[in-house]
Amino acid sequence: MMGESKMTTNEYLAALKRLGLTQTSKATQEGLGVTSRQLTRYSNGVTSVPPMLERLLTALIKLVAASRQTLLFATSSGNL
Repeated sequence: MMGESKMTTNEYLAALKRLGLTQTSKATQEGLGVTSRQLTRYSNGVTSVPPMLERLLTALIKLVAASRQTLLFATSSGNL
């Protein structure tokens, strides 16, 4: 699954939003290991999102979703 990313600019921005991140935040820069300038390039569509970053964002979204489901289940079953 190597090669060029299929993630569009809109998908990239939606992924950041879903994770509660912004392109300008220090947390995003440090968490993704990418400079502010590069994050802006991805956001503006000047540079394609690298496949590794696409996979990382996708994995983080799945992890957050799974964590939320676990928390909801624990809360609804009285296990918290």
